[in-house]
Amino acid sequence: MSITNYPKSLEAYNLEEEHASALRINGEDCLTIHLSPKEKQVKLTIGKNIRGYINDESQLAIENKMMQYVSKNEILSGLEIGMIKIRQNITS
Repeated sequence: MSITNYPKSLEAYNLEEEHASALRINGEDCLTIHLSPKEKQVKLTIGKNIRGYINDESQLAIENKMMQYVSKNEILSGLEIGMIKIRQNITS
């Protein structure tokens, strides 16, 4: 898992490309949390091998849960709850 922080809106970036260039062993086994606290945005990019554990519906639910915190500037709480939800999906 990697976490990336952006100073601008996430729409200004190619998140798939950012995910592909993150420091890790295998991008297919990785999940990236893209975060723009200033713009109050969160987006997950999920590698192909993780997609079997986190489908589109689960991804949206995790992003929405994280946004509940990020929108209130509770960034660390948002990251923590997001990582808990991700772990729950992967280990269930």
